[in-house]
Amino acid sequence: MLAKTYNLFKTNQFLQSSSVVFSTNLFIGILNYALVVIASRFLVEQYSLWTAITGFMAILLTPMTGIMTEFTKNASKLDKQSHQDAYNYLQFIQSKAKYINYAGGLIGLIFGSLYIFQVTPANLTITALIVSYSLFNIIANINNQFQLSTLTISRYAGTMIATNFGRFIPTIIFLNIGLGVFALPLGLLSAALVNISSGSFFIKRFFNQHKLLKNQFKPQDYNLLNQFKAASKNIIILLFVMIFFNISPIISEKFFDLEQKDIFAVLYNFGQIIHFGSIAFMSALVAYAARGKSRKIYYTSIAIVVTMTMSIGAFFFLFGGFLMNLFNRPQYLDQIPLIMHYSVFIAFFNIVFVSVQYLLSHSEYKNSQLCLLLGFY
Repeated sequence: MLAKTYNLFKTNQFLQSSSVVFSTNLFIGILNYALVVIASRFLVEQYSLWTAITGFMAILLTPMTGIMTEFTKNASKLDKQSHQDAYNYLQFIQSKAKYINYAGGLIGLIFGSLYIFQVTPANLTITALIVSYSLFNIIANINNQFQLSTLTISRYAGTMIATNFGRFIPTIIFLNIGLGVFALPLGLLSAALVNISSGSFFIKRFFNQHKLLKNQFKPQDYNLLNQFKAASKNIIILLFVMIFFNISPIISEKFFDLEQKDIFAVLYNFGQIIHFGSIAFMSALVAYAARGKSRKIYYTSIAIVVTMTMSIGAFFFLFGGFLMNLFNRPQYLDQIPLIMHYSVFIAFFNIVFVSVQYLLSHSEYKNSQLCLLLGFY
């Protein structure tokens, strides 16, 4: 049995790449949720606000996720033809980056303004940081997704690890010097700058390794309007998913009392761990699926997601008391059974999420919308 499993792993490139991406994201997840634990101790009365901003940022980045899904899909198809074709497409997208930046800044400003429930210097500062991050994150994401599209998975992993250390260390410093909730957007901004630097370095290595040529692309070879329309469809679908999953801490921050907000923030973060821990391999799915329809990739993804979701949920159910103490919230121990119930919901949510991503990778927008409606029904 073990030999059969090993041979399957050895001959399946998707499983190999997914395992690298999964291991990388698992390490990143541990790093990020160590940061959540530390933040919960520094921000006893502002922890729910920290969580609300985190959910808010997830929704804010959804349009960029939609754009990058389309970029990854197209770049992966071109890379299957040749590395030069994929690099030409990267240069074309980079040549249009200023327009994407304008869109990103506008998105950041619109979503940032929604955060300002009361116009105060603090809220205006947070909004300015959010807009700045949305601009830098566009450049960083183009680099990241190109590495995924060309299946240079180890370099992608290196970029992501460097990026998250670029967030973790500055955020700890900002918390220690008393910047409070400002530490989150400042840490993200630091991460984006590290991401741009490391991503550019690895792409330059890719360029030199394959002896590629610059400025070979012809703008007329790419229909930007059609790509924008396709990206818009991605955005609408993914935005619905992310609002559904992340709006609750924002609502609770506005309408709940302090104790209710605090317990909701803790449970929400546990749910985030279950969700993102289970789909940690997902970055590789679009890149591989876009190269050709493969039910094996889809069914493998579903099996991984369900297994990981329930395993992480069971872990929290068994060791939830220890984790509550880590969060410095022992008074919420009686809420532990909710985590197991929540993990069942997350399992179904993750199946829908994987299905939608797979369908989007093949531009099956109507089927992805139908899948989304059936899933949430």
